[in-house]
Amino acid sequence: KMGNLRTAESNYRVIVEDSTHPFRDDAVRRLLEIYVDLDDDDSFYRVYETEIVSGKVRPSELITYSVGKAFFKKGNDVEAKSNLGDINPESAYYRKARYILGAIMVKEGNLKTAAQFYREIVELSVETLDDRKVLDLSLLALGRIYMELGMYEEASSFYGRISSDSVFLADKLYEEVWTFI
Repeated sequence: KMGNLRTAESNYRVIVEDSTHPFRDDAVRRLLEIYVDLDDDDSFYRVYETEIVSGKVRPSELITYSVGKAFFKKGNDVEAKSNLGDINPESAYYRKARYILGAIMVKEGNLKTAAQFYREIVELSVETLDDRKVLDLSLLALGRIYMELGMYEEASSFYGRISSDSVFLADKLYEEVWTFI
């Protein structure tokens, strides 16, 4: 988080090289994230093929979500959709995966399908601050989609569901004003 990605990479590599290390799988996951941040495609795909595709890393919801998110950041939407679509509804990463899938649909110009992903998220119960953040982002996304579709009342309705204590309050207010204009 301090930006010392190469130092972190070096330390994670030490862990990955120890096949008995209890945090080996997590170190692989973090290496993939670092290589995305460094825009180091060669290293990303080398670790991905060697560790994930080969099955050395045990599949988990966190690994699957992280790999999907990494592919999304790299612009490989096909692989991102494949991984993120595998996240179970009971998973703590489900709503985040659905949010990214919605973003991919927006990117592809499929606003109605994107809205379905975001609507699904807003129907889920909120249990953590992280859940609340994804909920608010989904409400913003729905407001933006309906604005784009010229459905201003629907857009305003979704903006209106963002609470006054949200970290996205300024975005909500600014964008909601445009629905009235």
